[in-house]
Amino acid sequence: MPSPRTSSPRTSSTRASAARTSSARPGAGPGRSRATAAGAVRKGSSAHGVPEPTASRAVFRIVVLASIAVLLAVTLVPTLRSYLRQQGQINALRDQVAAQRVDVTALQKEQARWNDEAYVVQQARERLKFVKVGEKSYTVIDGRPAAKSVPGVASAPAASSSHPWYGQLWESVQVADAGPASLAPAVK
Repeated sequence: MPSPRTSSPRTSSTRASAARTSSARPGAGPGRSRATAAGAVRKGSSAHGVPEPTASRAVFRIVVLASIAVLLAVTLVPTLRSYLRQQGQINALRDQVAAQRVDVTALQKEQARWNDEAYVVQQARERLKFVKVGEKSYTVIDGRPAAKSVPGVASAPAASSSHPWYGQLWESVQVADAGPASLAPAVK
């Protein structure tokens, strides 16, 4: 069994000397340790004698802010670029849809015309030369050439119909071989 501790009675002289030693040191007081008191002395001496390095803290803050800005730029620039490209594609597709709607409207109008019986009959007469039963169809052939002649370019002479087909073929080969210079005087 442990022995009970015996405490030595303190006298007023020991208390007074303890109070004197603690009050004699700056920063020392009741409830403070020696490390705190010594640190307080050091802080006080550095605050008065050597200035704190505030310039290095400012540079460090600027470097951190710049690195954050670079990180944000690296992250956001590709995202913003793809967003703008997609908006351009969306606008192009909207324009394409608007153009297709115009085409659809025109095609619907044409379909409505083709549903009309009179329009179908008119188109059959004009395009296909159809006639109704009992009607006669006449085709007018104009004696004048359909194509206009270009000045400075001579046209090929007409083949004479008195020759057989192989003679007309041979004559056209000779005319084509001769070139444009011989076309003007070669009239028979």
